[in-house]
Amino acid sequence: MVGEAFEAWDFVKLFNAYTYAGKDVPVKGKFSFSLDDQGIINYTIPDDVEVFLFPARAKEIAQLKGIQDSTLFDKNVRYWLGDTRINREIAKTLSTIEEHERFFLYNNGITIICENATPSSETLDLENYSVVNGCQTVLTLYNNQDTLGDNIKVLVKVIRTGKNEELGKRITRFNNNQNAISPRDLKSNDKVQQDIQKQVFDYFDNKVIYSIKRGEPLDQYDVVIPNDFAAQLITAFVLKEPHATHQKTAIFTDKYQRIFSRRISPPLILLLYHMYRIIAKNCSKIKNAGVSDYKTTRFFLMYLFRQILDDDPLGKELLGNADGFYRTYKDVYEDTFDKLSRMLILDFNNYVDNQEENNQYFEYKNILRNAQKTGEMAKQILTDYKKGLIHHPEEGFSKMLLAGLEHA
Repeated sequence: MVGEAFEAWDFVKLFNAYTYAGKDVPVKGKFSFSLDDQGIINYTIPDDVEVFLFPARAKEIAQLKGIQDSTLFDKNVRYWLGDTRINREIAKTLSTIEEHERFFLYNNGITIICENATPSSETLDLENYSVVNGCQTVLTLYNNQDTLGDNIKVLVKVIRTGKNEELGKRITRFNNNQNAISPRDLKSNDKVQQDIQKQVFDYFDNKVIYSIKRGEPLDQYDVVIPNDFAAQLITAFVLKEPHATHQKTAIFTDKYQRIFSRRISPPLILLLYHMYRIIAKNCSKIKNAGVSDYKTTRFFLMYLFRQILDDDPLGKELLGNADGFYRTYKDVYEDTFDKLSRMLILDFNNYVDNQEENNQYFEYKNILRNAQKTGEMAKQILTDYKKGLIHHPEEGFSKMLLAGLEHA
């Protein structure tokens, strides 16, 4: 009899919840890949190891035994990672008919080790095999079989290792132990990034580098600003989203066009760099050690800077004409940033103290990564800051900046 607690699970739900607890063994049995007319590269190395490279039909890969129960991936270093950015992009390409023939160009392929492999004029026959690299590709193909056309090919490397288990483990290790390519790396040759880098070089006479690629020589520059760090600065200050600065993947994917817009100029990047640097130095004055060390705190304080500058005459100049502001105040703006950050940190400390006096634990990680809570906290701190200006108007941003200019 079916009770109220009965819940129906289809295959997809069972598959996603399934965890295989068996031994690290290959899929037992045989499987044949069609070779079509593309040919095959065959390479033999010592110790009776043979390697085969060929373009395989995606439809056939999706039919490999051991996908449903994950035994095909027992020798791999990880199983299905789910709805990740990469897996979504693979699925998107599969669903675009115009991209089917190019799929071979976009995908890194899969690596299979097996005990035996026998080539013929039409097939490559495997026996007792495992996928050791390319699990995400195989499972994405499997989950999108209805979109697989006959012209979708994937590079497959088959390595016949016989019963040499130690060699199989080494192949698995080295196939999965290469330097990862990040979204930032993929944008390193993007024209937007190259243009910003050149503009920064030209503006600061090659003394400042806007670094866009890992491994660039950096020793000869006075200031190094990595583009992923610049993107965090822009997210906090320009976009007014300090709560999102930890989402580094989104910076170079979903938010890329919003962040790297035409309003971003070399002087603005350097101004934000120094603003952050000075705030970070003064964060040692935050009484709560956890909050003081938490990097998102610094981006939150930059967001407070932005709110203040929105209502300040010279602050508006910085926002609207960073080049003019930098050239006029470049000898005094750092001192003004320092004074303003110390005042804001005092108000920030008072806010945290009030929370704790009211028996409310200050869950800074949850608060600083939440847009609504960040906004509420900023509103209260800025209210206290403005109250202070009533009694000490000389501590306003413009007045401190002009005073510095007079004494420079």
